[in-house]
Amino acid sequence: MSKTITILATDFKPMRGGVAEYTFQLAEKLNEKGILEQVLTSNIQNDSYLFKVSAPQDFSWIKPFQNKGLLKRKFYSLLYICQLRWLELQQIWFWLRHRQQTFVIVNWTISPISKRWISLLQFFHVQYAIILHGKDIIVASKDDFHWFADISAKAKLLIFNSQATATLFKTLQSSIKTPHYILYPGIDVNYLQETTLYPIEDLEQIFHSNLRGKIVISSICRLVKRKGIDLAIKSLEPIIKKNQDIIYIIMGDGEEFPSLKSLISSLKLDKQVLLVGEFDDREKFSLLNISSIFIMPNQYQNGNDFEGFGISFLEAAYFENVVIGGRNGGVTEAIKDGHSGFLIDTDSENSVETLREVINILIENPKQMTQMANLGYQYVIENFQSNHTVDMFLQYIKNYLFE
Repeated sequence: MSKTITILATDFKPMRGGVAEYTFQLAEKLNEKGILEQVLTSNIQNDSYLFKVSAPQDFSWIKPFQNKGLLKRKFYSLLYICQLRWLELQQIWFWLRHRQQTFVIVNWTISPISKRWISLLQFFHVQYAIILHGKDIIVASKDDFHWFADISAKAKLLIFNSQATATLFKTLQSSIKTPHYILYPGIDVNYLQETTLYPIEDLEQIFHSNLRGKIVISSICRLVKRKGIDLAIKSLEPIIKKNQDIIYIIMGDGEEFPSLKSLISSLKLDKQVLLVGEFDDREKFSLLNISSIFIMPNQYQNGNDFEGFGISFLEAAYFENVVIGGRNGGVTEAIKDGHSGFLIDTDSENSVETLREVINILIENPKQMTQMANLGYQYVIENFQSNHTVDMFLQYIKNYLFE
């Protein structure tokens, strides 16, 4: 394979969420295969990686002053913009010298910076692919239909995170005939195995709650409306009030945090439903390790939002949780209904009752819950290891794009 790959990503670490995680895993695996040139991101970086990341520097010495006056805040912003433009100039110079050996993958197209980068790629005739996750298709098709159609048509390849996302694109952009590839998010088993998990005693300190002897139910996600965490809380209310040995831990932050906190308080569930906020990987995996059921009852939101896949379901299943999601979007590919977990019609009027019934069945039948958890683990191991998914992707682009 004579070309190298550069990833342009406005969603990248230290950001959290599925898009940022998808980008990082792809970069990591491409680097292991020896074909990643670099990641170019607009996100300020503090950590170092095993691959090259070009990003604005963190001017930590000026941070104490950035909130002490309009002029100083503008100066901080100017430093950031100047760095970004300098990185772009360096990248343009690289493309001019190595255009024939470069292939660029653009992740998350709907940010202003991404639009600028794609314009540069087109101007300098650099071959590029676009990764599409779901919501970006909806937003771009509504806000700038013709621009989105143009960049999609001129792309060498469209990469979708699920078959459902590809179908959504075909529905909204039916005239585009660009070749496409389904590159599912995956899990890095080695990374999961190497992560040192907190013992339950430490988790009790972190969450300020007694966890030993409890049935732990978890949700880990960005707290936005489409994730359906309010449905989960409502469905669990009578179950929790009847069984003091159940505890539900919601890990994450987002715009829905205040309303979820208010809902928990209004239902008087504060002692058994914990809204714990932000997290790191060690805390996340440690929670999944003690959890038995993972719930993220995602909703379609009348076509205004879309769950492209849901890597959280894979991570939860790896740690032998029975996973429960909404019957929409790419989640129907992440969960094998009745085998690795359950899919609920979360947009129906009786979604809360249906979800409650499924949870009750699991809690009342621990053997069934254990069997399904084991099946879920096998389903993830056999189908969604990132090493395997990226290997197949590289074989595809080698056969159909690079030769």
